[in-house]
Amino acid sequence: MGDGMRVSRGRHDPDLSGVHVLVVEDTPDSREVLRILLEYCGAEVRTAESAEEGKRLLDEERPDVMVSDIAMPDDGIELIRAVKASADARDLHIPVIAITAYRDRGPELLAEGFDELLEKPLDPVSLCGAVRRHVDWPDPKTGYKQQAQDVG
Repeated sequence: MGDGMRVSRGRHDPDLSGVHVLVVEDTPDSREVLRILLEYCGAEVRTAESAEEGKRLLDEERPDVMVSDIAMPDDGIELIRAVKASADARDLHIPVIAITAYRDRGPELLAEGFDELLEKPLDPVSLCGAVRRHVDWPDPKTGYKQQAQDVG
């Protein structure tokens, strides 16, 4: 469909075709689930098992969006600070979506620079919708980038 949605099994799933997502999650099963969900929606996904590996991958490439757990041994908050500092130094904006089981930390996380907060357990459509909201898409008429409309 041309409106950024794909019909699949009777549901509307945000289409993330061509979107590069970096997932940073220290728990192997959770990292794999995030990868599968995002790839199901069409995203191209790289994964990192630590904040340190996430920083290294950011130095090598520029994802459209980063999805990161915050409760990691090497601290997701430190990761967001490094990501934002690196992006500012390179005059880039890399949206970062925090994933957490700690609902009460929302204001703190947003103040640290996360662009959005998703609570565990994750709903697949909400995850893909959140990524889509933070991607700039070229307008088919003008070619200029535009922010995606809320689809989730």
